[in-house]
Amino acid sequence: MSEMCHSQDLTIETSMNLSEHFYFLQYINGHAPQGSFVNAINEEVAKVKENKEMERSYMTYAMEIERRERIARNLGLEEGIKQGVQKEQIRFILALLEKHVSLETIVAASDLSAETIKAIAHRNGMDI
Repeated sequence: MSEMCHSQDLTIETSMNLSEHFYFLQYINGHAPQGSFVNAINEEVAKVKENKEMERSYMTYAMEIERRERIARNLGLEEGIKQGVQKEQIRFILALLEKHVSLETIVAASDLSAETIKAIAHRNGMDI
């Protein structure tokens, strides 16, 4: 009988946990707090909102995250532009090679070394 009672306790505890999870998800979606766990969270949130020092700390943290995101975005843009320029330069060099423009002329026009131009040609199945 004690085993059965233990099993019942476990079932009740499990369904209480499921209720608390449900209340938590509702709270996250903007509903009023329900249940002891969510009420405790709500009380802590209220304390944090009242604490100006903590508010400043979170604002500083949020601003730092935004700053880092902006830097990362700018670095990504710069890298993308650099790659685009390199692809266009390679396309232009290949077009000149297809028109049989001399290696010396391409070196002068592109500011790339003869070895680099030969490597580009070789990677694209062209012989110079």
